Amino acid sequence: MATYRTIRMAFWNNPAIEDMPPEQKLLYLYLFTSPNTNNLGVLSVTVRKIAFETGLDEDDVREFLEDLEFDGRIVMEDGDIWVCGFIRHQCSTSPKILTSLRALLPTVESAAIRRAILKRYPHLFGAAPYPSDRVSLPSGESEREREKETPIRTPERERASFAPPVEEKAIPLHLLVALQHDFPDVDVDAEILRIREWQAKKRQPVHNWASFLRTWLSNAV
Repeated sequence: MATYRTIRMAFWNNPAIEDMPPEQKLLYLYLFTSPNTNNLGVLSVTVRKIAFETGLDEDDVREFLEDLEFDGRIVMEDGDIWVCGFIRHQCSTSPKILTSLRALLPTVESAAIRRAILKRYPHLFGAAPYPSDRVSLPSGESEREREKETPIRTPERERASFAPPVEEKAIPLHLLVALQHDFPDVDVDAEILRIREWQAKKRQPVHNWASFLRTWLSNAV
């Protein structure tokens, strides 16, 4: 378990954060920094314990958690909470950390939270093998071969469906970290997911990912 957490300075520039009452800001920061929160941003904790550790009223804790879930900032199921933006706030996605995160994923008991993690960070948790220092982005090549066989959907296959295809183009992790640094006000991971969806429709290859990503993210600011 890490002994410290990273919160980007842009956290306070987010209009959604600015609109939160002080008590809800405290609760949101608690979810990031709680000793109960693992490296995926998942924690198992009771409302009573949160109230005790933050000094907030239990009813307020419940209300604020519901608001955060409604806004898409957390996912809750059976006492487990996942902070959706936790991973992108951490300053490093080194190969060692990436391996640790992938090892943690199967230990998450909540199926809903596992699916949410896979959906938000498919380029980090894809099942296809990657070089040790790379994450993946789609190459835009034709998907016709993959469409020839339509497997029966099962919970296991549904989780696997978030994995990127084998022919996806890989980008260096240092580029991902650089983009997160250069575009602090943009959810880089969410934009990469939008790029995946865009390419699935366009089916056009991108030959210079660094330039393409920077142009895309500049327009997303």
